[in-house]
Amino acid sequence: SDNENKMKAAFRENCIRLGCSIHYVNKQVEHGFTSTEIDKKPMKCEVIQKLFGHVKKIATHVRRCHAQTKLTRKVQVYSDTRFNGAFYMMNVFLEVYDELAAVVNNNYMDDLTSVDKDLLEQLCDFLKLFDESTEHLSDDNRSTIHKVIPIRQLLLNHCEIQSDDNDALKQLKTFLGERIRLVWILQDQHYMSTLLHPLLKHFQIAPNKKDKAIRLMKEELLKRTPVVDVTSANTTSSSILRTTNTAANTTSKDLLARCFDLPQPIVKSVPMPTNELNDYMALDVQLDEKDDILIFWKEHAKRFPILASIVCFDSKFYFQRDILRPETGMAIVTRHDEIRRGALRFVFWTDY
Repeated sequence: SDNENKMKAAFRENCIRLGCSIHYVNKQVEHGFTSTEIDKKPMKCEVIQKLFGHVKKIATHVRRCHAQTKLTRKVQVYSDTRFNGAFYMMNVFLEVYDELAAVVNNNYMDDLTSVDKDLLEQLCDFLKLFDESTEHLSDDNRSTIHKVIPIRQLLLNHCEIQSDDNDALKQLKTFLGERIRLVWILQDQHYMSTLLHPLLKHFQIAPNKKDKAIRLMKEELLKRTPVVDVTSANTTSSSILRTTNTAANTTSKDLLARCFDLPQPIVKSVPMPTNELNDYMALDVQLDEKDDILIFWKEHAKRFPILASIVCFDSKFYFQRDILRPETGMAIVTRHDEIRRGALRFVFWTDY
């Protein structure tokens, strides 16, 4: 694209690159089905990969011989460029499983009989949550960064082994759980964005992340607070702004006037930014899942001005959202989003 260099130059400074969470998690699912080794270590998902191979072989055959016209649903062929491609292929395959014997020729009958239907059902049920997670993180119309920590933790919980799991599914769960922790790295902006959502601020889905989120938010609030002369005794509740009456006549020639007390500093109480955070944490508000979090902060900007300044919601000029080419990492412009001039805090790049 002719815009690649322009995009890179425009966001070279004062921008933070956040990787695409969808790409991270889907890439690990892809490894679970297609890779024989990862990080120079052999994979331990042989049964799952053999099942995947049989399903892929039959689906490709049915599509090529146009036998799918005899099925109630068109089979899906696996594509490594499509998120959740393995799930879509196997889920449709499962739906038409009982119909395939009538359309598959003898050369592929061994592959069909090698498919463990019970394992396939467990596998599709397991992968369904990954597909739903992709849909939630792919919303083009609303902010999604606050969903990263909750969804990541939800998937980690989903990868916990259950007593009735098939042994092959246990292997896949173990692999994905380890890879999500290793590859899907959380950044400071994820913590703060989650804290800025009223229904996620207490981190009940991931309690071990709350302390770090609050610490990061306090640091960010202090960065955005004007420097004032504070007394150490009162820094926990408010900062004390001291100003002196410069109009005092300290050079008067009158003898008695020269004995008068000097004017005392005028003390003005300035709320500490941490108080704003405490008030926000104590705020009890109910939001619907479909409510726009940016609208919430626009409505509460006067009550929580510093917190609201972290959130971008006003629209004054166009910002180009881009997708990175896998082979070059260069940006390709795909659409335009409006955000306020000077309010761009974090640039969200995608990696697929």
